[in-house]
Amino acid sequence: MTHSEAVAALEEAEQHAHLDRRDEAAADDGGRRAAELAEWQRVVQLLAASGGPYYPDADVVVQEELAEDRRREEAEQQRRQEQQRVADRAEELARLGGAGRLDRSVPSQAGDEAARDLLEEKRDYRAAKVDAWLALALADQSGHYADPAARAAAVGSLP
Repeated sequence: MTHSEAVAALEEAEQHAHLDRRDEAAADDGGRRAAELAEWQRVVQLLAASGGPYYPDADVVVQEELAEDRRREEAEQQRRQEQQRVADRAEELARLGGAGRLDRSVPSQAGDEAARDLLEEKRDYRAAKVDAWLALALADQSGHYADPAARAAAVGSLP
């Protein structure tokens, strides 16, 4: 994109913004129009300073925004994976508790409290068995409760 093309795009965006001021639905765009104008102004200034064409791949601001988008996507993916892990563990503990096989042979793991909370939210009748199992693991200091920090954290999180 050349400087003159960027100037034309900025003028068009300004015209749309001016026309949209009369339209209530378009006026309430959550700041999108203002952000678009600011971005076109930035590109015009960038091209005026460089004198060359505009390449988004070489634009530091664009690359920073893309990197931030990737970080957000990765964080969201990690959050979804953690939710799935907790749901899977909750189902496993509920299944073992329902079968009467939730005992000392099943080691507790970090995050079991979140799985227990999920069962409680679902009002799963097996949550009480998971509570008893976690209390036993805490009393025995077994599984992940062998770590003093895990024990200290569990004291306030378990019923």
